Amino acid sequence: MGIPSTNNGLESSNGKIKEQYTLRVKLNLSSFLPTMQQMLSEWSSKSTEEPFHTFPVVSVAQEKEALTWLQSLDKKTILHWYGNSYIVPSTFNHQYNSMLWLQEYSTLPWTQWDNFPQWLKAGRLITIPMTCSCRSNLKTYVCKHAIGLMMHFGCNIVKDPVKLQNFQKRRGRPRKVGNALSGV
Repeated sequence: MGIPSTNNGLESSNGKIKEQYTLRVKLNLSSFLPTMQQMLSEWSSKSTEEPFHTFPVVSVAQEKEALTWLQSLDKKTILHWYGNSYIVPSTFNHQYNSMLWLQEYSTLPWTQWDNFPQWLKAGRLITIPMTCSCRSNLKTYVCKHAIGLMMHFGCNIVKDPVKLQNFQKRRGRPRKVGNALSGV
């Protein structure tokens, strides 16, 4: 899904070669060389057809999650720090507001380890485009906070606005309706 399954790029490439080309079978040299030639040809043509992404791909599901988060966010709590950086309080910890979170970020007042994670979860430092201090963004480079803030400021172009407008509709078969004449 665009995320490496290993933290070593070489091991990831080795896994792809085994999975897609050699099928985890030891090949003799006469069949290995044409297989590698085919692999390199496919990889080379794929790099011209699909250019390298310099920006994370945002799915419709992530846009829906971001819109839900943005609608529940009190817009008065968004604190502009500098440039494209903003502080937004977390929904988990109500002890901190954006200003207090920023003040502790600047002064680093923690004397015990237990205080740091509490502070870290209490707010989000978001830099547009697409950088956030939340766990999700640190792992996948995409999160509802960054996308939501970009939507708020008009920086995110929504791929399919119709899907976002109807995101509260339930999928599947509608509920069973009672008898038509039961109320008479």
